[in-house]
Amino acid sequence: MKKFIIASLIILAIMVAVVAVFIATFDVERYNKTIASQIGSAVGNPVEIGRLSLEWKGKILLGVEDFRILDGESAEKKPELSFERADMALELLPLLSKQFKVSSVSVSGPKLHLVRAKDGTIEIRGYRPKAVNEAAKKAAAPASAALNFSVRSIVVRNGTLRFEDLAGEAPADITIDSIDADIKNVSLITPVDIAVKMALLSAKQNFSISGTAGPFISGVLNIKDLNADIDLATIDHAKLVRAVPAAQKIGIKEGLAGLIKAEIKKLELDGNKIKNLSADLALTGGRISLSQMKAPIEKMDLSASVQNDKLSIRSFSAAVSDAVLKGSGDITNIYAKPGSTLRIEAEVKSLKQFLALLAGSKQGLDGKAGLSFNGSMSGTTWDDISQTISGSGKFSLDNGVLTDTNLLAQSLEKLSMFPGLAEKVKEFLPAQLRESLGREYTLLKPISQQFTVKDGIAAFNDLKIDTDFGNLKGAANLALKGEVNGTGMLSFSPELSGALIKAAAPMSYLADGQNIVAFPITFKISGAGSSVMPDLKYIGTRVMAQKGGELLNDLLNKGSGKEQPSGAAGGQTETQGTGDIMDNLKKLLNKEE
Repeated sequence: MKKFIIASLIILAIMVAVVAVFIATFDVERYNKTIASQIGSAVGNPVEIGRLSLEWKGKILLGVEDFRILDGESAEKKPELSFERADMALELLPLLSKQFKVSSVSVSGPKLHLVRAKDGTIEIRGYRPKAVNEAAKKAAAPASAALNFSVRSIVVRNGTLRFEDLAGEAPADITIDSIDADIKNVSLITPVDIAVKMALLSAKQNFSISGTAGPFISGVLNIKDLNADIDLATIDHAKLVRAVPAAQKIGIKEGLAGLIKAEIKKLELDGNKIKNLSADLALTGGRISLSQMKAPIEKMDLSASVQNDKLSIRSFSAAVSDAVLKGSGDITNIYAKPGSTLRIEAEVKSLKQFLALLAGSKQGLDGKAGLSFNGSMSGTTWDDISQTISGSGKFSLDNGVLTDTNLLAQSLEKLSMFPGLAEKVKEFLPAQLRESLGREYTLLKPISQQFTVKDGIAAFNDLKIDTDFGNLKGAANLALKGEVNGTGMLSFSPELSGALIKAAAPMSYLADGQNIVAFPITFKISGAGSSVMPDLKYIGTRVMAQKGGELLNDLLNKGSGKEQPSGAAGGQTETQGTGDIMDNLKKLLNKEE
């Protein structure tokens, strides 16, 4: 037995020596063109190989330098898939039993170009194999099954991957550099372990992935337990804009920050299409600056999950200046034109400051605001979203101020048929109301309003605003670009109504049964300021009608021999100044007509 073992070892040593001598004297380079031609036929494009080498270093070591698959459809014949050098170590003994066992593979400087077409299929540029009929597939199946391919490790260093995504609404062209990959226990029939680091739109490595993938010959590629993370602060803004034009369209500026972690529990690729996807996403410490906003969105935290083409946002929070935003929702069709259903809550300490940051202009409303909204929208830019958003919500305002506008003073000053009314009424006002009339702003009592949003407009159909001098009931529309337009009935308090009637007797014609003076107004709040305009035609018509009725009643009473009744609308005192007012009203109505 001992002699047999010794003899076997001697024979094995002789065989190894023969193989070593053969490899040392065999010139594999002379087969360069033949091998390149055969590979070219397999991949469907011309192939160039700079140099082939075969060495013996305890194992068979096959080396390939300057490998390139050229784009056969291009006149320039530019390389689409290439690498600078690859070394493959083959184990000798398994070859004797028809087993292709590779100890290790190392690749330096590989370049790969992937394209995701509009239909979602993924193509490796340069790899265009000829169609194989079913009979050929069946004939080739036993041979491929008999070949037990396995590699203990594959090492990739300094790789480059270009990925073009043509399936989305806005095309993307992303180049990933400095790819270092370590792949272990590589097989076509079992999953493999993967660990990759790369530079994604960055000058240094900032993105890492680890997990399992495979098998690679079953028709469906499975990826499981894949963990990835990226530090957004390392992304180069110039590279981002060049790679993803949609980023510039959205208005993303420099200053990205935040740590994104993703856990892909399951991903199935069938025919280069995503079949099943289950993943969790998390963002912490996020920050983004948008061109349409003067202040960045900061302190962003996100917890979400992805199921196929649906993104479910479990929770989201962020801050814009001193405003706090919270939300949740779902986004469907995430690979093409997204459609969203969102639930949003906001607390704003200074509405004026917050709106100025959003709209970038002076705002006419201030106070501590609260907002809740449930709705849907589509698109990826604010222009698209603002025109497609719809839903309903609630708005509240405490310590509200209509800045740079005295609603009372503007209303009275615009009553041109009552000359000097704003000054005359002060004689009959209590001190507090006189102070209100002299302000350059309007204090608002707490507001709580329901609203709906459609076609870029937030509609407040049951608007009620209370102040210290009266209230406004009506409706208003808020364009999501920041402008408010509305109409309503302005009713004055009993004290102010009484003072108005004393200052101008015909104001009594605008009073109801409780002597509350009221008339319609239109108002506007925008970056240019606030404005209020009473409905002068309504006021003129109302006063003329009431006065005409009194005159007719006087004539009827005189014709019947009855005496004229005394009261607020009759007598010498009541008619003082009435002639001028009536003349103004006639001129106004003639002008309106």
